[in-house]
Amino acid sequence: MGLVIVDPIEANRLVRLPEVIRLSGMSRATIYRHMEEGTFPKPKRVGVKMIAWKMSDLINWIDGLESE
Repeated sequence: MGLVIVDPIEANRLVRLPEVIRLSGMSRATIYRHMEEGTFPKPKRVGVKMIAWKMSDLINWIDGLESE
């Protein structure tokens, strides 16, 4: 069963790296390696020194793992 988020505001919220680490269960280095390989969603730049992932991108990634 996938991660279910009904609230569209929650699905579109921006998630910073510590939460991405918690949600994915992967280390920072592993997340960045998978991004380079194209197997993990890339973050969006939201400031000069700030990046974040869309929760919906992470949900889709998690759901894709379950179908493999």
